[in-house]
Amino acid sequence: MRFDSFSHMLRHWAEQTPDRPALIYEDRGKKTLSFSELRGAVESRADQLRRDGGSCIGILADGSAACVTEIFAAAEAG
Repeated sequence: MRFDSFSHMLRHWAEQTPDRPALIYEDRGKKTLSFSELRGAVESRADQLRRDGGSCIGILADGSAACVTEIFAAAEAG
């Protein structure tokens, strides 16, 4: 299956498998984030980025779930 963007891919998997783990990561123990949880976090952050305006977004990557959310949100915000 091919997708036009990260946003389309995430939307597809959140609709098809909302409770399936999208991220498994360590943060004071093993944690998971489902596709629907990730999609919600991405939409919320993308909305905030659009409201704040600007044409550049810098991301300091540390490999966390928040970093993944930021990357997807930046892609969705355009």
